[in-house]
Amino acid sequence: MKVSLIFVLCPILTFFSCGSSKDQSKDDISEEMKICHNFLKSALRKKELNDFRTTPEDELVKYHRGLGMYVRNNLLRHHKHSEEIKAYFKDQGIIHLDDVSSLILRSFHRSLNNKGADVSDRVKEYQAYWQSITDCKERVQERAMEINKQYEVGDTLRIQMPVGESNSVIDYPCPDENREWQFNDSTDLEITGVITKKYHVNSPSNVFFTLQVLTKSKPEVEIMMEGTKVGDELRFSLKTAWKVFPVE
Repeated sequence: MKVSLIFVLCPILTFFSCGSSKDQSKDDISEEMKICHNFLKSALRKKELNDFRTTPEDELVKYHRGLGMYVRNNLLRHHKHSEEIKAYFKDQGIIHLDDVSSLILRSFHRSLNNKGADVSDRVKEYQAYWQSITDCKERVQERAMEINKQYEVGDTLRIQMPVGESNSVIDYPCPDENREWQFNDSTDLEITGVITKKYHVNSPSNVFFTLQVLTKSKPEVEIMMEGTKVGDELRFSLKTAWKVFPVE
């Protein structure tokens, strides 16, 4: 009878043990994140803590400059655990302190609201975003090298440039959606010019052209906040989102 009872109890105990293990792993929090949570608990007064807790999660961005900056300066830069906290996030592919502080605040907010401390969903979003930036920069680099190889000193180019609200030419950084602009003849600028110099800065892959401007479709428009006129020289990086064409 004793033996049979043991065999009956073992599966039951195993079942509950496994269930407990799952719950524990779901709510598990790293030592580094515990340090972050304790830091915030000690930094916030009771009312501030309650205000933070009752803020909807999708409105936490309003804490980025105030509390977020405090975290970046006093926890991520000048704290005895700063390096291990940053290393913990770096292992997950998160290196920008703005992102780290945002994840810390979100984890703390979820913990205060009994939603667990896990922010792996947000980590994946940051990872995807920065991967898109990396991929975009690689394509930009390839395009820059192709332009550099395609044209020589003495060649004449036609360049289309987007114009911003300040009536000055602007450029677009990565990611790709910023760079996929369409030229509008009524608002944007088009110039032609002769390449007078090809060079690189710091690295052979960081390539530039110097162009002597021959024509300018809108004389009043500045180029990158400079009053560049016909006859002037224009220096620009080939990593630009400007559209470059040959003049036949």
